This record gives sequence, C-alpha cells and structure tokens, in this order.
Amino acid sequence: MWSNGKAVGEICRADARAHGLTVIDLADDWVPPVLEGTAYAPTYVALAKEHFASVTTETLASADRYLELFGIEPTLSVARARLADDIRHRCHDDVQATDPLRSAQGHLACDGLFLAPPVDGEYTPATAAALATFQRSVMLVPTGTLDDATRAALALPSRERDYRTILRVLRERVVAATGLIEDGTARGETGLVIGRDLGPDWPVRGYPPLPHAAPDLISPATDAAARALGWLDPAVTRRTLDRGVPPAVAIALPATPAYHGPIMQLAVEIDRGDVSRAPRDGDRRPALVLYAGTGAQRIALVRWPTTIGGWQDVQVVDDISKQWKESPVGPRQWRDLWVGPTWLPPDSTPDRELVRITDKGDLLAHEVFGPSYRGAFGLVAFEHAGTDGIRTHATGNLVSLARGVSHGCHRLLGLDAVRLAQFVLAHHDFVRRGDEPVHYRRVVRDDGQTFPASVDSLGYRIELLPPIPVNVLVGRVRRP
Repeated sequence: MWSNGKAVGEICRADARAHGLTVIDLADDWVPPVLEGTAYAPTYVALAKEHFASVTTETLASADRYLELFGIEPTLSVARARLADDIRHRCHDDVQATDPLRSAQGHLACDGLFLAPPVDGEYTPATAAALATFQRSVMLVPTGTLDDATRAALALPSRERDYRTILRVLRERVVAATGLIEDGTARGETGLVIGRDLGPDWPVRGYPPLPHAAPDLISPATDAAARALGWLDPAVTRRTLDRGVPPAVAIALPATPAYHGPIMQLAVEIDRGDVSRAPRDGDRRPALVLYAGTGAQRIALVRWPTTIGGWQDVQVVDDISKQWKESPVGPRQWRDLWVGPTWLPPDSTPDRELVRITDKGDLLAHEVFGPSYRGAFGLVAFEHAGTDGIRTHATGNLVSLARGVSHGCHRLLGLDAVRLAQFVLAHHDFVRRGDEPVHYRRVVRDDGQTFPASVDSLGYRIELLPPIPVNVLVGRVRRP
C-alpha cells in the first residue's frame, strides 16, 4: 500500500477493494488485459521492453522506436532508463543553436534519431523522418514538419519529456486497473496530471460538446496514483524509481462512476462528418462516440477521431486507378473482437502497396498483413457484422487517421483502440473463441520481383454477447 510517496503497509490483493484501494500492476511483463492469453502478448512485452532485435516479426520497431500511439507503452524500466540518461540530458542542455531548424536537429541528434547527425540547418528527408519519430514520442501527429506544437515539445527540458512518459505509462496501468475510459473528449476537454497535459491531443474538429457527456475521469485517477507514489517531478520520480518499485501497489483512487458495472448497456455511434469527394480544410472530421445507457439517458463516454472512405488505388488485372471507397451507413453490430488481427488483402489491393522499399532492396511488407502494431488492423479490431469486411480498428497509418480517410473502415489511434477493447471486456459479456486458422496465399509482384505472402491465422476471436449496436450516420454529404 502506498500513500504520499511511500509504502505504508501491505494488503492481500483480494482484500484491497474492500478497503477502498485499487491494485495497480507496475511490473515490466504487464500487458493490457485485452491481450492477456493471446499469441501477441509475448511480442507486446518484448516491444515494451524495447527488445526490438528479439522480435523478428516486427522489423520496423527499432526505427519506429516510440510505440505509444500504436498502443504499446514502454515499461517503467525503459522509461526510468531514459530519465536516468544523464549524458543524453547534458547533450540537450548544450544545444545552443538560435535557428529553429538547427536547434531542432541538435535535439534530434541528442536522442539518436539521425544515423549521421546532419545539424546543418537544411530540411532534408532525414530531418523529416527524425522529426516524425520525435513527434510520436510526444504523442503528436507524425507529419515530419516543424510546426508550432513540435517546437513547443522540443523546447521542453528532456527530463520533463521523459517524466511525462512515465506519467503516461502509469496512466495506462491505472486505466487497466479501474476499467475507466472517460477521458473528457466527449466534452471537448481533458484534465491535467501533476499539472501536465499528457496528450495525445487529437481533437475531433467541428463538434460542440455532447449533452450528458462524462468528464475526464482518467486524469484525476492518474493524478491521485502519481501523488500516492510520490512521482511529483522528474528528480523525485527518478530517485523513487532508482530505489525500485514493487510489481503491484494498492492505492486509494477516486471512486468510479455509479453507472459502471460488469454489464453495461453500451452503444456506438459513428458520425461520418462532412463527406465530400473533394475534402476541404475546415471540414468536420469523422468521429466515434461510445455511449453507456442508464435508464432513459445515454452518457457519452468518449468522442474520438476516426476515418471513413476516400479515394484509394484499386487494381483490376494490370490496371491501377483511383476509386472512391465508401463507408456504408446504417445500423450495424460489433459481434466479434479480434485481438492480434491479420489482414487478407483483396485482389484489388495493388501489389505495390504490399512491398516496402528499403536501402537493402524491396521487401514484402510483412507487417501490414499482421499481427502487428503496424498492421492494417493494428492490435485490435471490432468487426461490423453484416458488412463486407468493414471494421473499427487500430491503425499503423497514423497520418491517415489525422486526415480522416481509409478504405471504408473506421480507424482509431492504437492507444484508443486498446482502451476501447479492454473497456468492452470489463463491462460487457463475452466468450473467448480463440485463434481462428485460415489459409491465405498470394504472390506479390512488383518491379519484376515476386514475393510469396501467406497468412495462417485471422487472429484471436472474442465473441461479444450480445453484440454491441453500432450506428453509422450519413453525415453531411456535400456534392461537388
């Protein structure tokens, strides 16, 4: 048991709730509850520990490096090591360039984001790639551009950035322990943790606050946990972590709302926003809202950015053309939740989209097939029953989510998708059906080369009982 920055006793795990305490798992082998018992769980642990070389199926992980937006938090040991890296912090402290781009390159070099640090004031492809990696580390859209939000993040002391990572790690452990999902997005507002906005700040543009919307409950709970552990600033947190943290702690947290329970009346609404074949700046973006029913009233729990259709390349025999991929509207159901899902590309998927160009030549983009945080469906996917493959799912293509476009599916930040999946399992009945075998084979051809592709599992299937109702709204359709 912890309070005010110190251990104050011990308690049996089974007795904690009766004493008003919540048990939070801080161990390095932690996985989100939705991944427990699945084939991807060991991969998740290895990636969270940044043992990238040991995961041969995730060949992009060492380059991606920061995986939080995809739904994979670093372990506390990894985050502590970053905070304790005094050589790196001194490097950041010594960056003196007055030119914004040179200064940014200096900080990016300190974090080892250049193979050969080009601190030359030139906006090169290497600089754009390093900026995108840095942006993922601070929960920003990885555009690779030096925008105002990125400059503000670079201006923060490196120890402060690492401290915020530790608070975010704690936040996801608190979310898993409490069964919370309410983050304030349904109201258009979020709270602070130890006076910090932890992000990600990916608002759904163009919508007013929803009526009967839940406030941010995650931030106050995380704040209470951080104060109980004494993680009040970078220096104190480092000293606490250096002394070691037990694998589990029992902490007094704010009470969860009365409408929470093991079985909740959940429903989903997906607003397609402003739908046009010629999108414009200022359009209302697609949004997903999760509701909980309490008698005659619906409480909006979250409102997150998502995607609908858009212009996509389609291959017919040897011809590739642009086609408008629509997201079907109307009532649907989430009947199956797939964990570690795989994607079986249809014949219309251009072969070139399944090949990755590298310095060592062209390679089959194994990760896009999944299971992978970079897969077409990310770590988790809810299948829309009665549709031709439409899903609500995590995504490895973060920029597409920022633009609001897809092949018709409803993409989510991996972080949000994992939270959503574990919230559903905590508050809805289900049956674990297990791994679903499949036999998929395809020969990918590109630029005179052939690449055999195979998928032997659709992923781990969890059947939701009963299915969760989903309504995809028409949105505001604009004609050219």
